[in-house]
Order: sequence, then structure tokens, then C-alpha cells
Amino acid sequence: MVIATDGWAGYDNVSFVNNGVYQHEVIIHAEHFVNDINPEINTQAIEGTVDAVKMQIAISERHKPCIVLKLFGCFSVVL
Repeated sequence: MVIATDGWAGYDNVSFVNNGVYQHEVIIHAEHFVNDINPEINTQAIEGTVDAVKMQIAISERHKPCIVLKLFGCFSVVL
């Protein structure tokens, strides 16, 4: 399974989730918006997912630890 993120430092340890079973792909907005090898990995999909998650988190809790846990909580995160 591939987890695609933008270049936010909060996602740096994604490749270690569940002992590294996920492939971590990064899209750097300043460089490109679509992955050259896999066009299904793109910033629109990433932003849409993050925005949907953020809407489920109280504004006062929208900081790195809470967002990362909310994003990856369904994957039984072990960082």
C-alpha cells in the first residue's frame, strides 16, 4: 500500500508505520503536482484527504501530533 503525502515534516516517519509495511511517496509542490511514475499520486488527492481529516478535528487540536494520529490512526500507527 502506498501512502502519499506532501513535503510537510509531520509526515517524515510515515515509512516507519507498522514496521515499514507502507511505501511513502512524497509530492513536493514546488517541483511538481503529479508523480512522474504514478500519476494517481497527485497533490489534489493529498489535499482532499488532508482537508477531509482536518474537518473532523477541532480547530484547537489542528497541530502536528493530532493531525498525524487522525490521518494514520486507522493504520494502528507505531512510530
